[in-house]
Amino acid sequence: MAGGLAEAGGLAGTGGLAGTGGVGGAEDVVLPMRLRMGGRELSFLSTTTVFGSPLDVTVAELAIESFYPADAATAEAMRALA
Repeated sequence: MAGGLAEAGGLAGTGGLAGTGGVGGAEDVVLPMRLRMGGRELSFLSTTTVFGSPLDVTVAELAIESFYPADAATAEAMRALA
């Protein structure tokens, strides 16, 4: 597996991969959604989970998108709203 990761890190356009000695940070992986609310900027990241199976047509189109605070200030603002 390590050989495959090193090979992928050398591909054109990757700019290096985390863990392969390339320069990278969270901002290279996550594109946060930013909202303004009450004079504050809130920053969220999202994940999408898609359920499906060729054997079960009832869940073939079911998808859930969840939003999580991307920073401590957004997490605190969400706790205050709750």
